[in-house]
Amino acid sequence: MAKETDFIPVYERVVRTDGTVINKNNGLQTDGSSNVNILGRGALEQTFWNAQAIRDTALATSPILTLQNISGENFLLINNTLDQAVTVNVYIKNTLGQIFPIFTGLSIPATNGQKILTRNDHPIMCAPVYQMYMTAQCSTAPTTGGFSATIGGTQA
Repeated sequence: MAKETDFIPVYERVVRTDGTVINKNNGLQTDGSSNVNILGRGALEQTFWNAQAIRDTALATSPILTLQNISGENFLLINNTLDQAVTVNVYIKNTLGQIFPIFTGLSIPATNGQKILTRNDHPIMCAPVYQMYMTAQCSTAPTTGGFSATIGGTQA
């Protein structure tokens, strides 16, 4: 029968929350006891828009979300149920108020068009970000549906 220690994952190194590097022996003492406590954190999601009705061709700007409580691998979930395609831009802001575009000209198709953006789309999605906001615009005025967008990650 397998013992619990038979299933310990192998990592390059283990780092404590204070930054101290623990031995490369998977965080184990020479007697086999663990010197690592694993702390769990939950998923966190914030909403830019929830079924936002867009009925003209004006540029719509989301609220600015402060993301200090989200860390780790971040992801953007965008859902378009409007009867027109939407062009989306995503911006980040630093503590000095400077704005940086990270995604521009993203086209989200009409009627259940969806987009999931991760670090594969931009490396900033796995880095801490102070604030983020989005803009959305239709080239033809939609008459039905809504537009939703959220950002999620691990609770900091």
